[in-house]
Amino acid sequence: MEIKKLAFDQVEVVEAQRIRPIDTEKLARLVASMGDVGQMSPIEVIEIEGKPGAYRLVAGYHRLRAAQDKLSGLDGINAVVYRGASDENTIKLREIDENLARADLSHYDRANFIAQRAIIWEAKNGKIKQGPKNYRQVGGNSMDARNVRTFNAEVCEKFGLSRREVERHRTRLRNILPPVWAALRGTAIIHNGTQLDQIAGLGEEQQNALADLLFGDQRLKFSDAMKSLRGARAEPSPSAISEEAKALLKLWRATSAEGRRIFICGASKRAIMKIIDKEA
Repeated sequence: MEIKKLAFDQVEVVEAQRIRPIDTEKLARLVASMGDVGQMSPIEVIEIEGKPGAYRLVAGYHRLRAAQDKLSGLDGINAVVYRGASDENTIKLREIDENLARADLSHYDRANFIAQRAIIWEAKNGKIKQGPKNYRQVGGNSMDARNVRTFNAEVCEKFGLSRREVERHRTRLRNILPPVWAALRGTAIIHNGTQLDQIAGLGEEQQNALADLLFGDQRLKFSDAMKSLRGARAEPSPSAISEEAKALLKLWRATSAEGRRIFICGASKRAIMKIIDKEA
């Protein structure tokens, strides 16, 4: 591994295999920054076997595109060069990890990179299963469980995330519909984990309805859209709730202190029914 300056035409980009699309706002900021202070961080490339002097981009797509812009004032790009053959999974893993280490990722991008990393993990270690203590553990391995490095544990250790954060990212990516994710791109919602969790808890029909309220003719704020959506759900009639509440209050008032204590402390159904029968 070495750092060297490369001409732009020495670096090949396999566009079809890029995981993250270009962010035009980020690109503009990088161009301006490079114009002021030059390139701060090298890109990562790997030698292309059989093509001397040619390299394939591994990580640093935005930096490469920014450096190629005339406004950057650069005539080449600094790169960390990896030598020797690497399989596709190794190349993709370097790109994923380089991005996961960044602090400016949206919740979607972080979730997507974690999901892509899980695919590579499974190709090497076996299917990820739900393990003890509510975290993921590699299945199909006869090794002692204490010696098995879990997928979540590795991600947490490498990128400073908690197991809960990793699971929340994966749940959001799994539950939120792709068209809804696409609609959320470029909005503040995609950076708001609480709002994304609320969307992930909705069914398919409700997510589509929410997207229409947010981005359709009404263009509601998120809180107003959620209120409107909740108002459209079927709710028990106020009269039914009132009658049920009245019956419960009447029974509570007629119950002795012992009966109330048993109820509050979570006694078994049989014990509670015994008190109710006795008080009745």
